[in-house]
Amino acid sequence: MNEQPLRVLISVGELSADEHAALVVASLRRLLPQAEFKAMGGRKLREAGVDTVVDSEHSASVMGFSEVFGSLRKVMAALSDLKKTINDWRPHLVMVLDYPDFNFRLIRFAKQKGCKVLYFIPPQVWAWRSGRVEFLKRFTDRIACIFPFEKPFLISKGYNRVEFVGHPLLDSGTFSPCNMEQRSTLKRSLGLDPLKPLVAVFPGSRRTEIERHVAPMTAAIAKLQNKYPDVQAVINIAPSIDEDAVRQRVVPGCKLLVVKRPPHEVMQACDAAVLKSGTSNLQAAICEVPFVMFYIASDVSAWIVKRFVRLKEFSMVNILKSGSVRELTQKEANADLLASELESLIYNGTRRAAMINDFREIKSLLSTSPQSDPKDSSYDRVALLARDLLTGNEPLLKTSSGNCTHS
Repeated sequence: MNEQPLRVLISVGELSADEHAALVVASLRRLLPQAEFKAMGGRKLREAGVDTVVDSEHSASVMGFSEVFGSLRKVMAALSDLKKTINDWRPHLVMVLDYPDFNFRLIRFAKQKGCKVLYFIPPQVWAWRSGRVEFLKRFTDRIACIFPFEKPFLISKGYNRVEFVGHPLLDSGTFSPCNMEQRSTLKRSLGLDPLKPLVAVFPGSRRTEIERHVAPMTAAIAKLQNKYPDVQAVINIAPSIDEDAVRQRVVPGCKLLVVKRPPHEVMQACDAAVLKSGTSNLQAAICEVPFVMFYIASDVSAWIVKRFVRLKEFSMVNILKSGSVRELTQKEANADLLASELESLIYNGTRRAAMINDFREIKSLLSTSPQSDPKDSSYDRVALLARDLLTGNEPLLKTSSGNCTHS
C-alpha cells in the first residue's frame, strides 16, 4: 500500500463544507505529499487542485425534505457517480462532511468496498434521530466533531472513536471582530457612508432560500429605513446565486446594495445583521456582530422539524448558549418583527453589549480540546486522523474521563 499513492475520496454538499474540505486537503498534502484526491465538491476544492468528479454546487446543494425530494434525480445521479468512482478508482479513504442523508448512503457502500471512512462534521444526532449513532458505529472508522458537546454525547452512546478537533472558524483568522476604524474602512470599500449604520442581509445560498427570504427581509429593511433614513443596507449573496433573481425579490422602498463578497468582509463592515440559520450564525458571533436569525422552511420541512426535532432553539449560537440571539422562524419570520429586532440591535447599546458578551463566551466554548496541540488548527487535526487511517496507525483516543478506549 505504501508503494502506491494513497487515494482519498471526499464528499461535501454545501459551500461551507467545500471550504473546510479544501483546507483539510492542504494539511493532508503536507503530511502525505503523494496523496491523490477526488471529490464531490465545489470551487474551493477545485482551487485546491482536487478533481471534482461531481460538482456539489450543481448537484448537491439542496436543503430540507421537500427540496431534496424535488431534486432527487440530480442527487441520486451524484451518488451513482461517486459509487462508480469508488468502484473504478478504489480509494483507500472516504472522507465525508455533514450532508448525512446523502453521505450515509455513500459510506455504507464505501465500507462494503473495503474503504476506511472518516466523518468530519458529523450529523446532529444529539438533536434528532439519535438512533443513527448505531449506523455510525458500523460504517465509520473515525469521527471528527467541531462542537464540544458532541464527543461526550457520542461516547455516552457507546461510540468512542471520536475526537473534538475544535471549530474551524476559529482557526482561519478570517472571521474576527473589527474596531470602529476598521469598520469604517470596510464601509468605504463598499461605497457606503462610514458614519451611517449598516445592516447586512444574508438570505442563504440556495435558490429556495432566496425565494422565501429576500422579500420579507428587505421589507423589514424598508420599514427600518422609513423610520431611520440614515440606515444603510447590503445584501450579500453566494457566488452561485443570480443577482437578477435577488433584485427581482427586493421590495419597493428598500434601498440596499447587492454584492457578492466574502462573508467576513460584509459582516465586519456592518453594525447589525439578519442571517438565515446555519454556519453564518457562528461566523457573525465570532465577528461579534449582533444579529437576528431568520428562516422560513417549507411546510413539509417545518412539520417534520416540529414533530421529530428535540431542540427548542435552532441557531447554533443559542444551542451553545441559550437565548443569545432572537430566532424568527415560520410565522414569526415577518417584516414587522424583524424590523423591530434590527432597530433594537442598532440603537440599544445595552442589548448590543450583552449579545457581544455572549458571543465571547461562545468563542471560548469552541476552542480546541485540552489534549490538542494549540499550534495545530482543526484542519491539521483532521488531517492527522486521515493520515493515521491511510497509513494503518490506530491511535488510542481519550474519552472525557481521560481513559484510553477502543470501540
